[in-house]
Amino acid sequence: MYPGTVFPLDLVPGGERDAIVGALGSLRCFARGVGIRSSVPIKIEENGWPTQPPLRSYERQAELLESMVRTVNRFRGTFGVTDYRWFNLRDGDSASPLPFQRFGLLESDYDRKPAFDRYRRLVRELG
Repeated sequence: MYPGTVFPLDLVPGGERDAIVGALGSLRCFARGVGIRSSVPIKIEENGWPTQPPLRSYERQAELLESMVRTVNRFRGTFGVTDYRWFNLRDGDSASPLPFQRFGLLESDYDRKPAFDRYRRLVRELG
C-alpha cells in the first residue's frame, strides 16, 4: 500500500487513512470472491511513502507514517491484519531523483529521518 505514491496519487488531508481502509476492504472483498476465507490473515508486507525534498518532506513522511500505522492498528481486528512492514528501512540512494530510491526511514548513509524515531516509538507503543 502506497497512498500518495502509487494509488491514489493525490491525497487530501486524511486521505491516507481512507486509502488504507479501502485497500484492506477491497482485498477482503476480492479474496472472498476466489474462496479465501476471512479467517486467513492479512500480512501487510509493503507500506510506505518516499521522501524527495522539497516536494516530499521528511516531516510529511513522518506524519503519514504515523497516520498509516495507526490506521492499520485501528482496523487490524476488522480486517484480520496480523503483520505490518514499512518499506524500506534505508533509502537505496538518498541523492537519487527517483522516488523509489527514497522510501527509507534512514538516508542511504544511515542518517535518521524524522520517521525513524516516530516508527520506533510506534513499535514500542503498539507492538
